Amino acid sequence: MIDCLYKYNVYPDFYFLDCFFSHVFAICFTEKKSIIPILTNYIFEFHCSDNELIQEIYEVNPIYEVLSSVGFTLIFAESSDDFIRCLDHELEQNVPCIVFIDCFYESQRKEFFRKEHFDHNILVIGKNEEEYIIIEHNNVLSLNYSYHRMSKLELLNCCKGYQKNYFYKNSPVFIGFKTIKEKEVIKEEKLIYKYLKDNQSYISNNLLLFIEVIHKIICDCNNEGIISFTTEHISKILNYLQYLKLFIDKTEYREKLFISEFIDAFLLCRLIILQKETIGILSSNRVTILSKKLYKLKSILGEKYGCKK
Repeated sequence: MIDCLYKYNVYPDFYFLDCFFSHVFAICFTEKKSIIPILTNYIFEFHCSDNELIQEIYEVNPIYEVLSSVGFTLIFAESSDDFIRCLDHELEQNVPCIVFIDCFYESQRKEFFRKEHFDHNILVIGKNEEEYIIIEHNNVLSLNYSYHRMSKLELLNCCKGYQKNYFYKNSPVFIGFKTIKEKEVIKEEKLIYKYLKDNQSYISNNLLLFIEVIHKIICDCNNEGIISFTTEHISKILNYLQYLKLFIDKTEYREKLFISEFIDAFLLCRLIILQKETIGILSSNRVTILSKKLYKLKSILGEKYGCKK
């Protein structure tokens, strides 16, 4: 077993797009590579249609090019043929690998195992003769990752299942991340300011839309009707706000003064909706607090974005 690879369990406390990026960030944190070029490679746009919150995500540059620029030589395995030999070879070179799998064949994931096909990826960091050491989600709703053991045969079956059922995604079987030791230091602050400047219209429009979402939730609560938005909608907004906060906390942008206010407001929205969904009761006290938060957010945004109180 390759003990030195146990260091890779350094995962972010936020969710970004999917599990692939959680694994990538864990590798970056361990190898002291910047994640800012990855985060700034995506633009988010929210809009509503018939009370449905829609999130559009635009990729600026091909992600594999960005990962190379961060400081990795990427090693692609395109087929499950000779999978075990190829994966073992990379692990023996101390190269962590993200493997694409179908959870239908993964015994660790009880919610999917032999019940439902689910495309996924795991980080493989070590091996012995019979097993791989992997880092995997505890469950589909969790941000917690932990070490597990998986037999080589099981991982091969998971990989073959992915190729069979998700061939249309054109993903490799696995990607190895070989660290480039000597790499020019990335100027994070410059990248952040450029991103915020270039995408100011998206950011401002998203924040104004979020004001409307909070207002609609309050109206629905006051009318004692069905709340138009779900906890899933609110989670998408919270993920975006926490993503923005990573940037803005490093700058002198005025938005740093109220992004936390937005996050607090939507955490409260999620509590209100969850209570309504699970036990059918609305907390009038929470709705009142949310109304006060909305007024404060409108006051903060009013001067900059023309948001009416």
